[in-house]
Amino acid sequence: MKSGIAAAKTPAHTKLKPTLYTHRVPTQFGTVTLGATSAGLAHLQIGKDLPPEAAKHFYPIVEDAVSLAPYVLALEKYLASGDIPQALGTDVLPLDMRGTPFQKACWNALLRIPRGSVRSYQSIANELGSCARAVGQANGANPVAILVPCHRVIGSDGSLAGYGGGMEMKRRLLEFEGVHFAEQRGLF
Repeated sequence: MKSGIAAAKTPAHTKLKPTLYTHRVPTQFGTVTLGATSAGLAHLQIGKDLPPEAAKHFYPIVEDAVSLAPYVLALEKYLASGDIPQALGTDVLPLDMRGTPFQKACWNALLRIPRGSVRSYQSIANELGSCARAVGQANGANPVAILVPCHRVIGSDGSLAGYGGGMEMKRRLLEFEGVHFAEQRGLF
């Protein structure tokens, strides 16, 4: 079973864009919009619709709850336990995230952060031979929030730092997973 974030199935040089199937799910964190291609989960947004740049990569974009059912179940598992399904990023629940090789390396590092844990931007940068700012930019471009847990990355001083869904949402997700902020300060 392969794991991680694979290369997009549609070659960059082709003008054909894959169809993006979408579905909205109400959750305790707000409405979550999921989007998947035939190759895997491509988007997960909290409290927002798909970003306008989705149209650059996908056409058409259609509502289809049936195509998203396996990913809705994965999201429901997370929302019930705080655990990200181990099958995510495998042939069972593939990911089709569009990004640079560096972004994909960062996103794969996120998948290795266990529930109830955090890592600093700098520690991921050290692992990848990069800088914290580049890791932060890659995390900011993560199209699959929650399940590719960019919310589990914090500043070296233990501060929340940034999050595309807002700092309050990041705090709520981490508290849901059992992270206590006072204990995080000075750990990095």
